[in-house]
Amino acid sequence: MIEADRAASDARGWAANLALFRVIFVAGVALPAALHSLEWTRDGGGGLPLHWLALADVALLLLALLGAFTRWSLAGAAALSLALTMLPLGDGLPSPFPRAVAWLLAVLAAGPCAHYLSVDAARAAVRRAVLGPVEAPAPDWSGLVMLRYAWGLLGLLHVSAGLSGVETATLLSGRPRPDAALLLASLAVSVYDLAFLPLVFLRAARPALLVGAAAIYVGQGFAPGHWLDVGWGGFLVTHACLVDWSAAARALRRRRAPIVVLYDGGCGLCRRVIGILRSVDLFDGVEPVPGLSGDPRRRRHPEITDEMLAHDLWVADGTRARSGFLAYRLIAARVPVLWPLLPLMALPPVARLGERLYRQIADSRACLLIPSPSPLPAEPPPPAPHWIHAVGVLGLAGQGWLG
Repeated sequence: MIEADRAASDARGWAANLALFRVIFVAGVALPAALHSLEWTRDGGGGLPLHWLALADVALLLLALLGAFTRWSLAGAAALSLALTMLPLGDGLPSPFPRAVAWLLAVLAAGPCAHYLSVDAARAAVRRAVLGPVEAPAPDWSGLVMLRYAWGLLGLLHVSAGLSGVETATLLSGRPRPDAALLLASLAVSVYDLAFLPLVFLRAARPALLVGAAAIYVGQGFAPGHWLDVGWGGFLVTHACLVDWSAAARALRRRRAPIVVLYDGGCGLCRRVIGILRSVDLFDGVEPVPGLSGDPRRRRHPEITDEMLAHDLWVADGTRARSGFLAYRLIAARVPVLWPLLPLMALPPVARLGERLYRQIADSRACLLIPSPSPLPAEPPPPAPHWIHAVGVLGLAGQGWLG
């Protein structure tokens, strides 16, 4: 079963999927749940220590969302979140924080979810660029491994919901005049929930499971109070881990080839910019190529001379070539994370200011027209380290035992 996922996306693609899920899950599920707990500890009692605990949890989740000290911030948030789920509030009230969120945060902390879309990845890219390389080292298969544990956690939650559904259906059938439609709907949802765990590890079944999750909650009228306790949106957002975003982007990209970014490999500033760009380019929308290299993509554009690259960064999109601020607009159009900037960059005042700033920076940089070192031959990604399985098993055991 894992072979189908490995064949569909490489280790880099699964690391990108995990990084994207980190942003989606923390922003859409964990952070709202933590803010709700913060409000609950303030209004519902529990004393000042619990309030500060919830406040620290929110702060760590904000760091995790930005990708700053990502592994430690996620691990700390998982520990604090788990503590919040176990500590009663004032007057013996149970904690409102969903325990499943804490286990999923622990799973994220163990994986390479900061490999992209993070402050950590950008800082690492700048450090590498000083020495020359702009590409991050190839990740191992930890991204896929930890996503599989996340699927298992979701499966356990669905099993719990399915068993509750069977109990509900039994109660409905015992009524003198049971509602046949309601009974059949309850049984159908229970079958879906109980089948989720074995089916989620089959790649071909995941799209149907995702559609089923959306259909069930739309059919229930966006009912609140489900097992994740963060609203119907949180439930659907959690299922974003089922999507192989990298494979989907690659399928869309077949209609449109990536753009080639030609830069001066001897310029430290250029390397840092390209390195940071690659840290947010999850789906390989751009292909950076150093100017003085034997790369065949460089030879396709003889009209862009080495002297031109010493003054500007160039983007080649098919037969078109653009430089300066316009080149950055073309780059932003190919990197989904940068799409929100496109309307702003298209405004005439912003475009004029951007071109002026670009020109000042480009004219002040130090360039060395030297050949770039040949890239190292690609090696197969290493296997995932064994210790991450301990974290995944702990999360599954915790969810199965503690709920």
